[in-house]
Amino acid sequence: MSAFIKSMIVWLSDFPSSPLSAHASIEALASPEVFNCLLGCLIGKTATSTIESYHSLLQKHLESKVETKVVLEMKELIASINFKKFFEKDLHTCVKVCVLLYFIGTHTSSYANLGITSLGFLQEEDKFIIEVYMQIHRNDRMISTILKDFDEFESTLRESQKESFSSLKNKTENTFNELQTFTQFQNNPALTKTSMSPPTSASSYVDEVYIDSILWENKLLEDTLYKLMQK
Repeated sequence: MSAFIKSMIVWLSDFPSSPLSAHASIEALASPEVFNCLLGCLIGKTATSTIESYHSLLQKHLESKVETKVVLEMKELIASINFKKFFEKDLHTCVKVCVLLYFIGTHTSSYANLGITSLGFLQEEDKFIIEVYMQIHRNDRMISTILKDFDEFESTLRESQKESFSSLKNKTENTFNELQTFTQFQNNPALTKTSMSPPTSASSYVDEVYIDSILWENKLLEDTLYKLMQK
C-alpha cells in the first residue's frame, strides 16, 4: 500500500503549484494543510478546518460534472472516505484518498489532460505500481458489484419461490377439495353419478403448475446472468 501512495505522491508533485515534492512522505500528504493546498491545486477550491467540509467540497466539485461511471464511482468513494482516519495516517484510508486523487487528476480537474500525460512520463516502476493498484481497485469494485447483484437476485428468487409455492399450494388445495367433493359424491348413493364428473387431470394439472414455476425461475436466473455478463 505504501508503495502505491509514494508513487502517487511522485505523480501529484508534477501538477502546477503542487505542495508536494516527488520525495514527500505519506505523512506530508496526510497533513491537513498540505492536502487542502493540493485540493486547491487540483480543483481550485479548498476546505475549511472541519472534517465534514472535505466531503462537502469534493461533492460540490462533482455537482457540475456529467454523471459518467467514473463520476458516480467518485461520489461513492467520497462518501466512503473517513477523513479523520486519513489525517491520522491510516494506510487503508490513504489508499482510498489516492484513488480519489487519481480520478480527480485524470478526469475532473482542469489539469486532467496534464495528469494523463504526466502518467506516461513517470518512471516505469511508479507507472507500473499505479496501474496495478488502480486495476486492483477496478477488480474489487467489479466483484462488489457482482456480489451485490447476486444478493439482489437471491432475494428476488426467494420471494418468487415463496409466491410460486403459495400459488401452487392454493391450487393444490383447490384440486384436493374438488377431489374430496367428488369422493363424497361417489359415496352417496342418493345422488346421481352423472350429475358430477371428477376434475379433469387433477394430478397432471398440479404437475404442470409445478413445472411452469420451475421454468419461470430458470428464465429469471438466465436473465440475471445475462445482465451480469453485459457489465
